[in-house]
Amino acid sequence: VLAEVLDSTCGCIVYQEQVMQICRKVASFSYGRADVVIHAMKKKKTDEIESERKAFIQGAVENFYSAEAADKLYDELAGFAKYAFNKSHAAAYSLVSYRTLYLKAKYPAEYYASLITSVMGDNVKVSEYIINCGKLGISVLPPDINKSGSGFTVSDGNIRYGLSGIKSVGEAIVDDIIRERGKKDFTSFTDFLDRMIPLGINKIQVNALASVGAFDSFGIYRSRIIASIDPLFESISDSIKRNIEGQIDMFTLVSGDTGKSSGEYEYPELPELPIGQKLALEKENIGIYVSGNLLDEYSDHIGRLDRTPVSRILAAFDENSEEFGSIKEGTTVTVSGFVSKVQRKNTKNNDMMAFVTIEDTVGEIELLVFPSAFERYSYLFTKENPVYAVGTVSYREEEPPKIIVKTAGILEKNTAHVKNEVKKDNFSNSQGKLYLRVPSLDSAAAKRSLAIAAIFTDMPNTEIILFDKSSGKYIKTGLYLHLDDFVMSEFCEICGKENTVFK
Repeated sequence: VLAEVLDSTCGCIVYQEQVMQICRKVASFSYGRADVVIHAMKKKKTDEIESERKAFIQGAVENFYSAEAADKLYDELAGFAKYAFNKSHAAAYSLVSYRTLYLKAKYPAEYYASLITSVMGDNVKVSEYIINCGKLGISVLPPDINKSGSGFTVSDGNIRYGLSGIKSVGEAIVDDIIRERGKKDFTSFTDFLDRMIPLGINKIQVNALASVGAFDSFGIYRSRIIASIDPLFESISDSIKRNIEGQIDMFTLVSGDTGKSSGEYEYPELPELPIGQKLALEKENIGIYVSGNLLDEYSDHIGRLDRTPVSRILAAFDENSEEFGSIKEGTTVTVSGFVSKVQRKNTKNNDMMAFVTIEDTVGEIELLVFPSAFERYSYLFTKENPVYAVGTVSYREEEPPKIIVKTAGILEKNTAHVKNEVKKDNFSNSQGKLYLRVPSLDSAAAKRSLAIAAIFTDMPNTEIILFDKSSGKYIKTGLYLHLDDFVMSEFCEICGKENTVFK
Protein backbone atom coordinates (compact mmCIF):
# COMPACT_ATOMS: atom_id res chain seq x y z
CA VAL A 1 0.00 0.00 0.00
CA LEU A 2 2.80 2.43 0.87
CA ALA A 3 4.58 1.58 -2.38
CA GLU A 4 1.69 3.15 -4.29
CA VAL A 5 2.25 6.39 -2.35
CA LEU A 6 6.04 6.51 -1.88
CA ASP A 7 7.43 4.82 -4.99
CA SER A 8 8.28 8.16 -6.66
CA THR A 9 10.36 9.25 -3.63
CA CYS A 10 12.26 5.99 -3.03
CA GLY A 11 10.14 4.96 -0.05
CA CYS A 12 10.67 8.23 1.86
CA ILE A 13 7.91 10.56 2.99
CA VAL A 14 8.77 13.86 1.32
CA TYR A 15 5.50 15.70 0.61
CA GLN A 16 2.45 16.66 2.69
CA GLU A 17 0.25 15.16 0.00
CA GLN A 18 1.84 11.76 0.70
CA VAL A 19 0.90 12.02 4.39
CA MET A 20 -2.70 12.69 3.43
CA GLN A 21 -2.69 9.67 1.09
CA ILE A 22 -1.21 7.41 3.81
CA CYS A 23 -3.78 8.57 6.37
CA ARG A 24 -6.60 7.81 3.91
CA LYS A 25 -5.29 4.47 2.63
CA VAL A 26 -4.07 2.99 5.94
CA ALA A 27 -6.49 4.50 8.49
CA SER A 28 -9.44 5.49 6.26
CA PHE A 29 -9.24 9.12 7.38
CA SER A 30 -11.51 11.60 5.61
CA TYR A 31 -9.87 14.40 3.64
CA GLY A 32 -10.84 16.75 6.47
CA ARG A 33 -9.22 14.64 9.19
CA ALA A 34 -6.10 14.06 7.10
CA ASP A 35 -5.87 17.83 6.64
CA VAL A 36 -5.96 18.27 10.45
CA VAL A 37 -2.83 16.09 10.67
CA ILE A 38 -1.17 18.11 7.89
CA HIS A 39 -2.04 21.41 9.58
CA ALA A 40 -0.50 20.22 12.86
CA MET A 41 2.66 19.25 10.98
CA LYS A 42 2.84 22.59 9.19
CA LYS A 43 2.76 24.39 12.53
CA LYS A 44 4.99 21.75 14.17
CA LYS A 45 2.39 21.31 16.94
CA THR A 46 3.65 18.13 18.60
CA ASP A 47 0.66 17.80 20.96
CA GLU A 48 -1.85 17.89 18.11
CA ILE A 49 0.18 15.43 16.07
CA GLU A 50 0.25 13.00 19.00
CA SER A 51 -3.47 13.42 19.68
CA GLU A 52 -4.22 11.91 16.24
CA ARG A 53 -2.03 8.83 16.84
CA LYS A 54 -4.77 6.81 18.60
CA ALA A 55 -7.30 7.44 15.82
CA PHE A 56 -4.71 6.49 13.18
CA ILE A 57 -3.85 3.20 14.91
CA GLN A 58 -7.53 2.38 15.46
CA GLY A 59 -8.31 3.02 11.78
CA ALA A 60 -5.35 0.90 10.68
CA VAL A 61 -6.45 -2.02 12.90
CA GLU A 62 -9.95 -1.82 11.42
CA ASN A 63 -8.31 -2.17 7.99
CA PHE A 64 -6.55 -5.36 9.22
CA TYR A 65 -3.08 -3.88 9.82
CA SER A 66 -1.29 -4.60 13.10
CA ALA A 67 -1.33 -1.94 15.81
CA GLU A 68 2.46 -2.29 16.14
CA ALA A 69 3.06 -1.62 12.43
CA ALA A 70 0.62 1.32 12.47
CA ASP A 71 2.33 2.83 15.54
CA LYS A 72 5.74 2.55 13.87
CA LEU A 73 4.39 4.12 10.68
CA TYR A 74 2.90 7.00 12.63
CA ASP A 75 6.33 7.62 14.18
CA GLU A 76 7.63 8.20 10.67
CA LEU A 77 4.74 10.55 9.92
CA ALA A 78 5.47 12.52 13.12
CA GLY A 79 9.16 12.69 12.21
CA PHE A 80 8.19 14.15 8.84
CA ALA A 81 6.82 17.20 10.67
CA LYS A 82 10.41 18.46 11.05
CA TYR A 83 10.55 19.27 7.34
CA ALA A 84 6.91 19.17 6.17
CA PHE A 85 6.23 20.89 2.82
CA ASN A 86 3.74 20.38 0.03
CA LYS A 87 5.09 19.03 -3.26
CA SER A 88 5.34 22.33 -5.15
CA HIS A 89 6.99 24.05 -2.21
CA ALA A 90 9.44 21.19 -1.66
CA ALA A 91 10.43 21.17 -5.34
CA ALA A 92 11.07 24.92 -5.32
CA TYR A 93 13.00 24.70 -2.04
CA SER A 94 15.12 21.88 -3.42
CA LEU A 95 16.15 23.91 -6.45
CA VAL A 96 17.03 26.94 -4.32
CA SER A 97 18.90 24.67 -1.85
CA TYR A 98 21.00 23.07 -4.59
CA ARG A 99 21.98 26.45 -5.97
CA THR A 100 22.78 28.06 -2.60
CA LEU A 101 24.72 24.97 -1.52
CA TYR A 102 26.86 25.31 -4.63
CA LEU A 103 27.50 28.99 -3.92
CA LYS A 104 28.26 28.29 -0.26
CA ALA A 105 30.76 25.57 -1.22
CA LYS A 106 32.47 27.44 -4.08
CA TYR A 107 32.15 31.08 -2.99
CA PRO A 108 31.69 31.06 0.81
CA ALA A 109 32.74 34.68 1.45
CA GLU A 110 30.44 36.04 -1.27
CA TYR A 111 27.64 33.77 -0.10
CA TYR A 112 27.83 34.89 3.54
CA ALA A 113 28.29 38.55 2.58
CA SER A 114 24.98 38.39 0.72
CA LEU A 115 23.32 36.34 3.43
CA ILE A 116 24.33 38.76 6.22
CA THR A 117 23.25 41.74 4.12
CA SER A 118 19.81 40.15 3.76
CA VAL A 119 19.32 40.12 7.55
CA MET A 120 21.04 43.42 8.33
CA GLY A 121 19.31 44.96 11.35
CA ASP A 122 18.59 41.59 12.97
CA ASN A 123 21.52 41.36 15.37
CA VAL A 124 20.78 37.77 16.40
CA LYS A 125 20.83 36.59 12.78
CA VAL A 126 23.87 38.69 11.90
CA SER A 127 25.70 37.27 14.93
CA GLU A 128 24.77 33.69 14.05
CA TYR A 129 26.10 34.04 10.51
CA ILE A 130 29.27 35.80 11.68
CA ILE A 131 29.95 32.82 13.97
CA ASN A 132 29.50 30.51 10.96
CA CYS A 133 31.99 32.64 9.03
CA GLY A 134 34.53 32.19 11.81
CA LYS A 135 34.16 28.41 11.58
CA LEU A 136 35.10 28.67 7.89
CA GLY A 137 38.11 30.90 8.62
CA ILE A 138 36.41 34.00 7.21
CA SER A 139 36.89 37.18 9.25
CA VAL A 140 34.31 39.96 9.41
CA LEU A 141 36.26 43.21 9.17
CA PRO A 142 35.21 46.52 10.75
CA PRO A 143 33.54 49.23 8.63
CA ASP A 144 35.95 51.33 6.56
CA ILE A 145 34.98 54.64 4.96
CA ASN A 146 36.96 53.89 1.79
CA LYS A 147 36.38 50.13 1.51
CA SER A 148 32.92 49.29 2.87
CA GLY A 149 29.94 49.03 0.57
CA SER A 150 26.37 49.73 1.53
CA GLY A 151 25.89 46.08 2.50
CA PHE A 152 28.44 43.45 3.49
CA THR A 153 31.07 42.94 0.80
CA VAL A 154 34.05 40.68 0.14
CA SER A 155 37.53 42.05 0.78
CA ASP A 156 40.57 39.81 0.16
CA GLY A 157 38.65 36.65 1.01
CA ASN A 158 37.10 38.17 4.14
CA ILE A 159 33.91 40.16 4.66
CA ARG A 160 33.77 43.91 5.23
CA TYR A 161 31.00 45.33 7.45
CA GLY A 162 28.50 47.41 5.45
CA LEU A 163 27.97 51.11 6.13
CA SER A 164 24.18 50.73 6.02
CA GLY A 165 24.45 48.43 9.03
CA ILE A 166 25.51 51.38 11.20
CA LYS A 167 22.65 52.92 13.17
CA SER A 168 21.71 56.54 12.45
CA VAL A 169 23.70 56.69 9.19
CA GLY A 170 20.95 55.86 6.69
CA GLU A 171 21.10 54.53 3.15
CA ALA A 172 20.77 57.94 1.46
CA ILE A 173 23.97 59.33 2.99
CA VAL A 174 25.73 55.97 2.43
CA ASP A 175 24.91 56.29 -1.28
CA ASP A 176 26.36 59.83 -1.22
CA ILE A 177 29.54 58.59 0.51
CA ILE A 178 30.06 55.81 -2.07
CA ARG A 179 29.34 58.16 -4.97
CA GLU A 180 31.73 60.83 -3.64
CA ARG A 181 34.61 58.45 -2.91
CA GLY A 182 34.11 56.99 -6.41
CA LYS A 183 35.60 60.23 -7.71
CA LYS A 184 38.57 59.92 -5.34
CA ASP A 185 39.21 58.12 -2.04
CA PHE A 186 38.93 60.18 1.12
CA THR A 187 42.49 60.99 2.17
CA SER A 188 41.82 62.12 5.74
CA PHE A 189 39.04 62.81 8.21
CA THR A 190 39.14 66.52 7.38
CA ASP A 191 38.96 65.68 3.66
CA PHE A 192 35.90 63.54 4.36
CA LEU A 193 34.14 66.37 6.21
CA ASP A 194 35.16 68.96 3.61
CA ARG A 195 33.49 66.90 0.88
CA MET A 196 30.54 65.39 2.77
CA ILE A 197 29.17 68.27 4.86
CA PRO A 198 28.04 70.12 1.72
CA LEU A 199 26.18 66.93 0.76
CA GLY A 200 24.17 67.03 3.97
CA ILE A 201 25.90 64.62 6.39
CA ASN A 202 25.26 65.55 10.04
CA LYS A 203 27.16 65.25 13.31
CA ILE A 204 25.17 62.23 14.52
CA GLN A 205 26.00 60.28 11.38
CA VAL A 206 29.69 61.20 11.53
CA ASN A 207 29.85 60.33 15.23
CA ALA A 208 28.32 56.90 14.51
CA LEU A 209 30.87 56.26 11.75
CA ALA A 210 33.75 57.33 14.01
CA SER A 211 32.46 55.27 16.95
CA VAL A 212 32.67 51.99 15.02
CA GLY A 213 36.10 52.67 13.51
CA ALA A 214 35.12 53.70 9.98
CA PHE A 215 37.92 56.30 10.03
CA ASP A 216 40.57 54.11 11.72
CA SER A 217 42.47 53.72 8.44
CA PHE A 218 43.43 57.42 8.67
CA GLY A 219 45.66 56.54 11.64
CA ILE A 220 43.98 58.91 14.13
CA TYR A 221 42.68 57.73 17.51
CA ARG A 222 38.90 57.42 17.65
CA SER A 223 38.95 59.59 20.77
CA ARG A 224 40.60 62.47 18.86
CA ILE A 225 38.28 62.21 15.87
CA ILE A 226 35.16 62.16 18.06
CA ALA A 227 36.42 65.17 20.05
CA SER A 228 37.05 67.08 16.80
CA ILE A 229 33.62 66.61 15.24
CA ASP A 230 31.94 69.63 16.84
CA PRO A 231 34.69 72.24 16.19
CA LEU A 232 35.28 71.00 12.64
CA PHE A 233 31.58 71.00 11.82
CA GLU A 234 31.20 74.52 13.19
CA SER A 235 34.14 75.79 11.19
CA ILE A 236 33.13 74.14 7.93
CA SER A 237 29.48 75.14 8.28
CA ASP A 238 30.46 78.78 8.92
CA SER A 239 32.69 78.71 5.88
CA ILE A 240 29.92 77.30 3.69
CA LYS A 241 27.55 80.03 4.89
CA ARG A 242 30.03 82.77 4.09
CA ASN A 243 31.02 81.18 0.80
CA ILE A 244 33.29 84.09 0.00
CA GLU A 245 36.27 83.43 -2.25
CA GLY A 246 39.57 84.11 -0.54
CA GLN A 247 38.13 83.44 2.93
CA ILE A 248 40.64 82.03 5.45
CA ASP A 249 40.77 78.21 5.22
CA MET A 250 38.03 76.58 7.31
CA PHE A 251 40.38 74.30 9.23
CA THR A 252 42.78 77.06 10.15
CA LEU A 253 39.91 78.80 11.94
CA VAL A 254 39.85 75.89 14.33
CA SER A 255 43.60 75.72 14.79
CA GLY A 256 43.98 79.48 15.05
CA ASP A 257 46.90 79.42 12.61
CA THR A 258 46.12 80.96 9.21
CA GLY A 259 49.23 79.37 7.77
CA LYS A 260 48.00 75.78 8.07
CA SER A 261 46.04 73.84 5.42
CA SER A 262 43.12 71.50 6.08
CA GLY A 263 45.39 68.48 6.01
CA GLU A 264 47.43 69.96 8.88
CA TYR A 265 44.57 70.25 11.34
CA GLU A 266 45.91 69.55 14.82
CA TYR A 267 43.83 67.00 16.74
CA PRO A 268 43.60 67.31 20.53
CA GLU A 269 46.22 65.30 22.42
CA LEU A 270 43.91 62.63 23.84
CA PRO A 271 44.69 59.00 24.66
CA GLU A 272 42.76 56.35 22.76
CA LEU A 273 39.41 55.25 24.18
CA PRO A 274 39.64 52.36 26.68
CA ILE A 275 38.78 49.05 25.05
CA GLY A 276 35.63 48.80 27.14
CA GLN A 277 34.35 52.14 25.86
CA LYS A 278 35.32 51.27 22.29
CA LEU A 279 33.36 48.05 22.41
CA ALA A 280 30.38 49.71 24.10
CA LEU A 281 30.17 52.26 21.26
CA GLU A 282 30.38 49.48 18.67
CA LYS A 283 27.62 47.54 20.41
CA GLU A 284 25.48 50.68 20.56
CA ASN A 285 25.92 51.58 16.89
CA ILE A 286 26.06 48.26 15.05
CA GLY A 287 24.78 45.77 17.64
CA ILE A 288 27.93 43.64 17.78
CA TYR A 289 31.61 44.00 18.68
CA VAL A 290 34.13 44.34 15.84
CA SER A 291 37.32 45.34 17.69
CA GLY A 292 37.28 42.36 20.05
CA ASN A 293 35.18 41.58 23.09
CA LEU A 294 35.38 42.25 26.79
CA LEU A 295 34.92 38.52 27.36
CA ASP A 296 38.31 37.97 25.68
CA GLU A 297 39.80 38.84 29.08
CA TYR A 298 38.03 35.79 30.53
CA SER A 299 38.64 33.35 27.67
CA ASP A 300 40.71 30.90 29.76
CA HIS A 301 37.92 30.42 32.30
CA ILE A 302 35.23 30.34 29.60
CA GLY A 303 37.28 27.71 27.78
CA ARG A 304 37.11 25.48 30.87
CA LEU A 305 33.32 25.72 30.94
CA ASP A 306 31.10 23.51 28.82
CA ARG A 307 29.59 26.71 27.47
CA THR A 308 26.80 27.11 24.92
CA PRO A 309 26.86 30.42 23.00
CA VAL A 310 23.73 32.49 23.58
CA SER A 311 23.21 32.87 19.82
CA ARG A 312 23.01 29.09 19.44
CA ILE A 313 20.34 28.82 22.16
CA LEU A 314 18.28 31.55 20.49
CA ALA A 315 18.76 29.97 17.06
CA ALA A 316 17.62 26.56 18.37
CA PHE A 317 14.13 28.00 18.87
CA ASP A 318 14.01 29.93 15.58
CA GLU A 319 12.23 27.93 12.87
CA ASN A 320 14.20 29.73 10.15
CA SER A 321 17.60 28.90 11.62
CA GLU A 322 19.94 26.06 10.68
CA GLU A 323 20.19 25.34 14.42
CA PHE A 324 16.42 24.93 14.90
CA GLY A 325 15.63 22.05 17.24
CA SER A 326 19.27 21.43 18.22
CA ILE A 327 18.45 22.37 21.85
CA LYS A 328 15.19 21.37 23.53
CA GLU A 329 13.26 22.89 26.43
CA GLY A 330 14.59 21.49 29.70
CA THR A 331 18.12 21.00 28.34
CA THR A 332 20.84 21.95 30.83
CA VAL A 333 23.22 24.57 29.43
CA THR A 334 26.01 26.83 30.66
CA VAL A 335 26.10 30.45 29.52
CA SER A 336 28.50 33.26 30.29
CA GLY A 337 28.62 37.00 29.75
CA PHE A 338 28.27 40.43 31.28
CA VAL A 339 25.21 41.37 33.30
CA SER A 340 23.43 44.13 31.37
CA LYS A 341 20.11 44.32 33.22
CA VAL A 342 18.73 43.21 36.60
CA GLN A 343 15.08 43.37 37.60
CA ARG A 344 14.22 42.18 41.11
CA LYS A 345 10.72 41.08 42.05
CA ASN A 346 8.86 39.73 45.08
CA THR A 347 7.00 36.43 44.64
CA LYS A 348 3.55 35.71 46.07
CA ASN A 349 5.29 34.30 49.16
CA ASN A 350 7.19 37.58 49.47
CA ASP A 351 10.48 35.89 48.51
CA MET A 352 12.90 37.76 46.28
CA MET A 353 13.72 36.60 42.74
CA ALA A 354 15.29 38.31 39.74
CA PHE A 355 15.17 38.56 35.95
CA VAL A 356 18.77 39.00 34.81
CA THR A 357 19.90 39.74 31.25
CA ILE A 358 23.44 38.73 30.30
CA GLU A 359 25.32 39.39 27.05
CA ASP A 360 28.05 37.24 25.55
CA THR A 361 30.08 38.00 22.43
CA VAL A 362 27.12 38.21 20.06
CA GLY A 363 23.80 37.79 21.87
CA GLU A 364 21.82 38.32 25.04
CA ILE A 365 19.50 36.08 27.03
CA GLU A 366 17.38 36.39 30.16
CA LEU A 367 18.13 34.37 33.28
CA LEU A 368 15.31 33.47 35.66
CA VAL A 369 16.77 33.48 39.17
CA PHE A 370 14.12 31.99 41.45
CA PRO A 371 14.21 32.53 45.26
CA SER A 372 16.35 29.48 46.14
CA ALA A 373 19.02 30.46 43.61
CA PHE A 374 18.63 34.19 44.32
CA GLU A 375 19.40 33.63 48.00
CA ARG A 376 22.72 32.00 47.08
CA TYR A 377 23.82 34.08 44.09
CA SER A 378 22.19 37.51 44.34
CA TYR A 379 25.55 39.17 45.03
CA LEU A 380 26.76 38.06 41.57
CA PHE A 381 24.03 39.72 39.58
CA THR A 382 25.02 43.37 39.44
CA LYS A 383 25.39 45.36 36.23
CA GLU A 384 28.58 44.78 34.22
CA ASN A 385 29.60 41.80 36.36
CA PRO A 386 31.23 38.98 34.29
CA VAL A 387 29.35 35.81 35.27
CA TYR A 388 28.54 32.30 34.20
CA ALA A 389 25.33 30.42 34.95
CA VAL A 390 24.23 26.80 34.69
CA GLY A 391 20.54 26.15 34.23
CA THR A 392 17.74 24.63 32.17
CA VAL A 393 16.21 26.12 29.05
CA SER A 394 12.64 27.42 29.43
CA TYR A 395 10.57 28.27 26.35
CA ARG A 396 7.13 29.73 25.64
CA GLU A 397 5.78 30.39 22.16
CA GLU A 398 6.17 33.96 20.90
CA GLU A 399 8.94 34.63 23.49
CA PRO A 400 12.72 34.13 23.33
CA PRO A 401 14.05 31.17 25.34
CA LYS A 402 15.19 31.83 28.92
CA ILE A 403 17.48 30.04 31.38
CA ILE A 404 16.28 28.91 34.82
CA VAL A 405 19.41 29.28 36.97
CA LYS A 406 20.61 26.39 39.11
CA THR A 407 24.16 27.54 39.90
CA ALA A 408 26.22 30.59 39.01
CA GLY A 409 29.65 32.10 39.55
CA ILE A 410 32.00 34.94 38.65
CA LEU A 411 34.32 34.69 35.64
CA GLU A 412 38.07 34.84 36.31
CA LYS A 413 40.36 37.09 34.28
CA ASN A 414 43.25 35.69 32.27
CA THR A 415 45.78 37.64 34.32
CA ALA A 416 48.91 35.87 35.51
CA HIS A 417 48.52 34.93 39.16
CA VAL A 418 50.97 36.95 41.26
CA LYS A 419 50.20 35.77 44.76
CA ASN A 420 51.21 36.55 48.29
CA GLU A 421 53.52 33.80 49.43
CA VAL A 422 51.50 31.10 51.13
CA LYS A 423 52.91 28.23 53.08
CA LYS A 424 52.16 24.95 51.27
CA ASP A 425 49.98 23.31 53.90
CA ASN A 426 48.25 20.93 51.45
CA PHE A 427 44.73 22.04 52.38
CA SER A 428 43.22 19.51 49.95
CA ASN A 429 42.99 16.83 52.63
CA SER A 430 41.93 19.22 55.40
CA GLN A 431 38.51 19.85 56.84
CA GLY A 432 37.65 22.95 58.81
CA LYS A 433 36.64 26.59 58.61
CA LEU A 434 38.16 29.48 56.68
CA TYR A 435 37.79 32.86 58.39
CA LEU A 436 38.05 35.93 56.16
CA ARG A 437 38.23 39.40 57.69
CA VAL A 438 36.61 41.99 55.39
CA PRO A 439 35.96 45.74 55.83
CA SER A 440 32.19 45.21 55.42
CA LEU A 441 29.76 42.86 53.75
CA ASP A 442 29.37 45.39 50.91
CA SER A 443 33.11 45.69 50.32
CA ALA A 444 34.83 44.51 47.16
CA ALA A 445 36.83 42.01 49.21
CA ALA A 446 33.66 40.39 50.55
CA LYS A 447 31.99 40.22 47.13
CA ARG A 448 35.08 38.79 45.42
CA SER A 449 35.61 36.26 48.20
CA LEU A 450 32.03 35.02 47.95
CA ALA A 451 32.35 34.83 44.18
CA ILE A 452 35.48 32.67 44.48
CA ALA A 453 33.76 30.49 47.08
CA ALA A 454 30.87 29.90 44.66
CA ILE A 455 33.25 28.55 41.99
CA PHE A 456 35.21 25.90 43.89
CA THR A 457 32.31 23.85 45.24
CA ASP A 458 33.30 20.37 44.06
CA MET A 459 34.08 18.01 46.99
CA PRO A 460 33.68 20.75 49.63
CA ASN A 461 35.81 20.41 52.75
CA THR A 462 35.76 23.92 54.24
CA GLU A 463 33.09 26.29 55.54
CA ILE A 464 33.50 30.00 54.74
CA ILE A 465 32.94 32.46 57.60
CA LEU A 466 33.31 36.22 57.21
CA PHE A 467 34.32 38.62 59.97
CA ASP A 468 32.74 42.02 59.33
CA LYS A 469 35.14 44.64 60.73
CA SER A 470 32.50 47.39 60.50
CA SER A 471 30.11 45.56 62.84
CA GLY A 472 32.59 43.29 64.66
CA LYS A 473 30.39 40.26 63.89
CA TYR A 474 31.11 36.81 62.45
CA ILE A 475 28.83 35.95 59.52
CA LYS A 476 28.14 32.37 58.46
CA THR A 477 27.85 32.45 54.66
CA GLY A 478 26.43 28.94 54.26
CA LEU A 479 29.06 28.34 51.58
CA TYR A 480 31.36 25.31 51.56
CA LEU A 481 34.24 24.93 49.13
CA HIS A 482 37.13 22.67 48.26
CA LEU A 483 40.13 24.44 49.80
CA ASP A 484 43.56 23.81 48.33
CA ASP A 485 46.79 25.81 48.05
CA PHE A 486 45.66 27.62 44.92
CA VAL A 487 42.29 28.66 46.37
CA MET A 488 43.95 29.71 49.62
CA SER A 489 46.35 31.95 47.68
CA GLU A 490 43.36 33.54 45.93
CA PHE A 491 41.82 34.51 49.29
CA CYS A 492 45.18 35.81 50.52
CA GLU A 493 45.41 38.05 47.46
CA ILE A 494 41.86 39.37 47.90
CA CYS A 495 41.76 39.86 51.68
CA GLY A 496 45.42 39.93 52.61
CA LYS A 497 47.35 37.10 54.24
CA GLU A 498 46.84 38.61 57.69
CA ASN A 499 43.04 38.54 57.19
CA THR A 500 42.89 34.89 56.06
CA VAL A 501 42.85 32.18 58.76
CA PHE A 502 42.16 28.46 58.42
CA LYS A 503 41.19 26.45 61.53
